[in-house]
Amino acid sequence: MRIRAAWLSCLLVIALAANLAAALLPRITAATADPERPAPGDTLRISCRLEDPAGAVSSLTGVLREFPDLSGALQKASAGAWGFAFPMTAEIQPGTYHLDLVARDAQGLRVPLAPGSVTTATFSVGAPQRVTAPPAPEFKPPLVSVRMASVEGRPIEVRHAYRGLANWYKGQLHCHTTNSDGKTAPGALVGKYAADGCAFLMISDHEVVTRDEQSPSGQPLVRILGLERGTREGDMVCIHFLGQAHSLGGQETINTVTHYGGLVMLAHPEHATGYDRRELDGLRGMALVEACNGGVDSTRTWDYLLSKGMIVWGAASDDFHGKAEDATSRDFVVVNADECAPAAIVESLRLGNFYASEGPTLAFALRDGALRISADAPGRFMFRGPYGLRLGQQRADANHSAVYEFRGDEQYVRVEFVRGGDGKRAWSQPFFVAQGK
Repeated sequence: MRIRAAWLSCLLVIALAANLAAALLPRITAATADPERPAPGDTLRISCRLEDPAGAVSSLTGVLREFPDLSGALQKASAGAWGFAFPMTAEIQPGTYHLDLVARDAQGLRVPLAPGSVTTATFSVGAPQRVTAPPAPEFKPPLVSVRMASVEGRPIEVRHAYRGLANWYKGQLHCHTTNSDGKTAPGALVGKYAADGCAFLMISDHEVVTRDEQSPSGQPLVRILGLERGTREGDMVCIHFLGQAHSLGGQETINTVTHYGGLVMLAHPEHATGYDRRELDGLRGMALVEACNGGVDSTRTWDYLLSKGMIVWGAASDDFHGKAEDATSRDFVVVNADECAPAAIVESLRLGNFYASEGPTLAFALRDGALRISADAPGRFMFRGPYGLRLGQQRADANHSAVYEFRGDEQYVRVEFVRGGDGKRAWSQPFFVAQGK
């Protein structure tokens, strides 16, 4: 009898201990999504209530089961209240989704939750809603202004984009993977550009954002997110943009991208699917145009836009698809920035603080009333003005340099360098010229 009583007492102690332990386990009592039926482009907010009598939980993480890369830490708003917000990007199509909640302690170890805890927030995604953005303003980035004398001694003002920041970074803005019509997997393509010496990369798959893939070798490469969008007028590369998937006209695309802080680059404007003059005349607010795409010169379109009085920067891009004739880093941009971080690179692209190249390296200086430009190899410099008019041409001197003296009536001057031997080219941004007062 005594043994049986002792055994029952032990069971009672074990049960009480188990109940006490269960009572001390953290418990998520509610998890809600707002809005309940978000659409792509919305920001989804997850809120939950956590009871944690022992203070065991240091962090809560939400992981979207269907898109594991869309995860993030919930923020503690107040005692027991946690929240999490993330953008519903274009690849999240209509359907039912599950955000799994994971609790961790101060060492990052997973904390078990009490039985009956709510561990998943379920929500449904509705159909995309068409966003009507306000009209994009004329693209007028701030420029550096230098007052000097023309070759004839008259006062002139030269405005330009170059800031003389600490570093220059090679990068690519236009290429494709197997996520659209390319033949190379995203990770492999990142590896190719890293091996080429690129510091940053934007994969511009058609109508879809290819997210943060790393190269198989683990080589570091800063990623800028964006996509290429087809419009009625022509294709547009949308830089620093995670937009919705519905089709838009060209100006509507520019309006939407710029409204959300991105940049639009007109893609291959002189290809068969490019832009005619009437279409170009109907567009405003784009920041860049491809002056060269996969070796195809498009400077006529660039000069046409500049000659209309617009500010638009010239870029060079591979438009790599992985075909037999394609090559990575055949055309690229070299950006002047304090650091190689997405925000810094995008801001320098916005300001025009970069040049386009097929290989040559350029350097610029305004001094003693003239533009002094140098390259990394022998070659010749061509100075072009409105509608591509050749304003002058010089062979590089012994220092691979040339000097252009401003007249004051050019409207703008841009520089093309052609390297001796292989004929590889590089293009400066325009230097805008006006009579001084």
